[in-house]
Amino acid sequence: MSFIYGILPGVLIAFGMGGGTLLIYILNMFENFTQQKIQYINLWSYIFCAAITIYGYNKKKQIDFKIMKVFLPFAVISCLISSYISKSINSKSLKKYFGYFLIALGIWQLFQIIIKYIKSKRVKNK
Repeated sequence: MSFIYGILPGVLIAFGMGGGTLLIYILNMFENFTQQKIQYINLWSYIFCAAITIYGYNKKKQIDFKIMKVFLPFAVISCLISSYISKSINSKSLKKYFGYFLIALGIWQLFQIIIKYIKSKRVKNK
């Protein structure tokens, strides 16, 4: 069954379209895992897909490693801090906080789309 759960999210992750969120939802709905275990599974699937994606983009010379060297240390540090914090939060609260995060992220992305649409309309009207 795990193979089936991973197909669609894996494809979406490879295209950069939020497959990890779908994987978390699927595992949350159909498996009796703690939120920490679900996020652990999601992290490993993301790392695997990210490695393949980086390989593909690097092969086409589409990665700026200078910028990556600047942001990578901050990403690693924030991951370590977040991991430490998530261990101290119970699974039920973690699910709730993750849900709030997804709602906030969705609202932010919606506003970004609206702003981009308004700007494109202004450019066309000039």
